[in-house]
Amino acid sequence: MTTAGTRSTRPAPGGAGLALAVLSAATFGISGTFASSLIDAGWSPGAAVLVRIAAAALMLTIPAMIQLRGRWALLRRGVGKVTAYGLIAVAGCQFFYFNAVARMPVGIALLLDYLAVVLVVGWLWPGPDQPARRDVGAAGRGGQRGLLPALGH
Repeated sequence: MTTAGTRSTRPAPGGAGLALAVLSAATFGISGTFASSLIDAGWSPGAAVLVRIAAAALMLTIPAMIQLRGRWALLRRGVGKVTAYGLIAVAGCQFFYFNAVARMPVGIALLLDYLAVVLVVGWLWPGPDQPARRDVGAAGRGGQRGLLPALGH
């Protein structure tokens, strides 16, 4: 048996993670279409978000319990942060996205969702602070040093 034959039978490192990332992106991409159908059928955007988040919570309860494995003090210590993240980053973002889907085509709502950082920087650009050029690069890198300093400018 050759080494090449052995390597081809092994799964690629990170293959499961990549597959989950692609699955996650695909399900997020079609969530707007499903939400649009529910809203057209008479559901409110809030009801669609509630059902979506409740279903995700039910699916993730067992894996979360397995990961905690008796370390419940971690959850108790961070209950405020976990609750704030759930309400703002998960429920809030979905609620605003589904409200956008209720009022405009899904593709445009998704485009606005992905361009949110660029739109915020563009909105603030003519303001009295006049953000420096590095702020545009920093917005794209999660607030790190910025793109222009990394390029030597």
